[in-house]
Amino acid sequence: MTKPLILLGCALPLLATAQWRVSRPIIAGPVPLTGPSVVAVPLDPAVYATSNPDLSDIRIRDGNGAEIPYVICPGQHAKEDERHTKQPMTLQSLERKEDRLTLLARFSGTNAHTVVSLTLDTPLEDFEQTITLLTETGEPLGEPQVIYDYSRHAPIRKTQINVPRTSAHGFKIVIGKAIDELFNRYFTVTEHETVARPGEVPDRYKRYAVDQRPFQITGLSADTVQTVRIVEPEPNIRDITVPVEDLGEGRYRLHTRHLPVVAIHARILDANFQRSVTVSTEERRTVVHGTFRSVTLPGRSERNDVITFPEAREAALEVAFSATDNAPLRLDPNTPFDLEIRPYVICFIAEPGVPYRLDTGNPAIKQRPVYEQQVDAYLNDGFNPIRWELTPAPLPPLPSRSFLSQSQFLKRYGFVLCALLVTALLAWACVRTLRGKGAES
Repeated sequence: MTKPLILLGCALPLLATAQWRVSRPIIAGPVPLTGPSVVAVPLDPAVYATSNPDLSDIRIRDGNGAEIPYVICPGQHAKEDERHTKQPMTLQSLERKEDRLTLLARFSGTNAHTVVSLTLDTPLEDFEQTITLLTETGEPLGEPQVIYDYSRHAPIRKTQINVPRTSAHGFKIVIGKAIDELFNRYFTVTEHETVARPGEVPDRYKRYAVDQRPFQITGLSADTVQTVRIVEPEPNIRDITVPVEDLGEGRYRLHTRHLPVVAIHARILDANFQRSVTVSTEERRTVVHGTFRSVTLPGRSERNDVITFPEAREAALEVAFSATDNAPLRLDPNTPFDLEIRPYVICFIAEPGVPYRLDTGNPAIKQRPVYEQQVDAYLNDGFNPIRWELTPAPLPPLPSRSFLSQSQFLKRYGFVLCALLVTALLAWACVRTLRGKGAES
């Protein structure tokens, strides 16, 4: 009698053990890989519909069926940008000659800072000077330039010296003779009178005193740029439609199938309305409160029919409008609501010429695989992975709860199995009894 029990005990694990029911090949990009590369595959709504709520049953496998470590993260795009900073410079030496002023200046920084210009600080006005820029070893950096100040005639001033992009930290600056001496001299005017004889009017005249003026510097700074990587999130995916169930009294259930929902857009046909709206889970846990409002009047137009909230991954979300004496809102009968979801990608290291696939749909799996740390570090450094795509999802997509784990299988079909087992045992006992009586007779 123990044989049927042994056979049943061996059969139950085979019946209840779930496999990955959905396998979708990954389509490589148009550019072939030249070596091991980080690739990113966007997750579409069908992946969420056929996976566990926490995506723990997703697996990436190569052509031989070996599992590939991966990372699931929000989609992002990295780009390079220039960050401008002003670095103060220190005067190392100063040499003055009759027709020029030579100074050596340096600033402290790393090789990541590229110098694009230098700025001289001077209290002088009304000047025009030639500037020759050299390296520390005396090699010229471009043609001589001019700095000037025309405050006497107009508010025009330029004390910036353009520098060919370089990572050098030290420069020699030679301030030469003025191009126009008019701007490089002090002009002082004094009035004088002649000694007149009695009864004569003294003559008045002006005397101009001209003195050579040395150029003065009170400070020097370097304008540098540093190339940085800026990581920006990808825009949310909009116009996602899901089955909607009308619960009556202004309440609707949206079967979101564990999508990463961040906003709900109501397609309201009315032109003027204002309603309070509450989004909650099936367990009546409030996600967000908000207001839908639309005003369409002469000289004024305002409309807000979108409610945003932190990412929610639920099997279903309920949208409830406030109960008022106003007429119920008229929604689009075909698509009353749209969802806005956050884009996620699955990243892994791919080898050239190796096919890969994504497997989902195994509720028996409760633990995530070991994630790929190298990919995580690669993304955190601001690099863009190569974009691959999934093959189209099978139609229709399988519901996320269509596969039963061992506990769910026993809970749903345990009574039937026990009844079949008892029936089989009784039949076996009856047959054995009849055979024993036949042998005696």
